[in-house]
Amino acid sequence: VREPCAEEDVRDAFFLRVRPLDENDLPEDRRRHGFEKHTFAFDAWGSRRNGRCITVRHLPDYPIASIRAGQFTAHATVWESVSQFIATDDAVALLESARLLASSQFDVHEVPASDSPVSGGRRTLAYVREPCAEEDASAKFFLHINPVDENDLPERRRAYGFDNLDFVFAEWGLREDERCVAFRHLPDYPIDSIRTGQFASGGPVWEAEFALPEGALE
Repeated sequence: VREPCAEEDVRDAFFLRVRPLDENDLPEDRRRHGFEKHTFAFDAWGSRRNGRCITVRHLPDYPIASIRAGQFTAHATVWESVSQFIATDDAVALLESARLLASSQFDVHEVPASDSPVSGGRRTLAYVREPCAEEDASAKFFLHINPVDENDLPERRRAYGFDNLDFVFAEWGLREDERCVAFRHLPDYPIDSIRTGQFASGGPVWEAEFALPEGALE
């Protein structure tokens, strides 16, 4: 919704990216991206009357972790926003029973599997920093998974020998009360070890590596 709204306010294309709590809920052709993507024109999905512009888009039925939306031109993004749907209460409750795996600028925890919307019954890592400023989470995170059996990797990853689940905090985390928390689901195959951290253009900001006993989180 935009009010007041002129024709030039809605002439650029809109984008809508939906990231699910469980990537297996995505259409098969979107699973390698980790999100569902829609682009649309206002003329096809909206209306403008009495100086007000409004467009409506239905969301998928699966549980949603976050949404990124905005407008773009052929050369740049006009504006964008990110909305988090992970419940803070669920996150805090899970962290109370989490197990510390590594400690650096962010602590990395194993989150116990539960029916919470955050873990959804899957093996999950939590990245936690407190106190946390916006710049602490601005560098991109890397998450490299070394499997027990390389044949379990997606075919495109077998040449590297590890799975790459790099992410940005804005899409997978939340920051409230000076605490930063990000959650990442792990693959279902047995895992030997994990290397993770943050990196910027100059190289790693911090990194940690740890093994998972018996190839899986307990």
